[in-house]
Amino acid sequence: MFVSWLGASTIKIEYKRGEDNATVLIDPYQSKEIAISRAHNAEVVLLTRGSEEVVNGAKDPYTIEYPGEYETHDVAVVGFATPSTAASVVYRFSVEDLTCAHLGAIDQKLDDATAAELDGVDVLFVPVGGNGSLSADKAAELVTQIEPRVLIPICHEDSSAFLKQLGITDHQTEERAKLRKKDLPEATMTTIILTRS
Repeated sequence: MFVSWLGASTIKIEYKRGEDNATVLIDPYQSKEIAISRAHNAEVVLLTRGSEEVVNGAKDPYTIEYPGEYETHDVAVVGFATPSTAASVVYRFSVEDLTCAHLGAIDQKLDDATAAELDGVDVLFVPVGGNGSLSADKAAELVTQIEPRVLIPICHEDSSAFLKQLGITDHQTEERAKLRKKDLPEATMTTIILTRS
C-alpha cells in the first residue's frame, strides 16, 4: 500500500483490491492549510471527529464516524471512543496485510484498554503537534506503550521535538511511502516523516 499525508490528521492510503486500486481517506476535513481535491475518489472514509467540515469527494464512499466494528472494500475497521475533545474516535484497521492505527488529532492520552487494543500495530499515525493535539512528550509515551513497527507522525509543522523525545536520530523522509508487510522491521521501529502531498 502507499501512504500520503495531506496535512493535519488527513491521511490517504492507496491499496490493491483484487485487480483494482482503491483508497482509504482519513479525516478529509476542510482547513486553511489543507487542499483536498473535491475530485478525490475514496472507497472508504474514516472520520475521527464527526462529519462537519468534511470535503466530499466525487464518489459516495463508505463513511465511518462512530465506534464499532466494520468491514467493507477489503478493509476491516474497529473504532474506539476516546475522552478527547479533539478526536472522538480512534481507529485500528487492516488494509492488505497491514494493521494500522490512526489517532486523529487527540489531545490527551488514550485509556489503558484502548491503548492495549492498539498494542503492536504495524503502522501508527500519531499526532505530535501540540496546539490542540498531543504534546511531544505525551505522544512519545503513547508510542512507547503501543510499540508499532512503523511510526508516522501527523498534525505537526516540525516533528523534531517529538523525535528527540523518543531518541530517534534516524528516519526516512518521503512524500509517498510504500509499505509492505514483508519489508517491515522485526525487532525495531522505523520512523517515516511524510512531507505534505
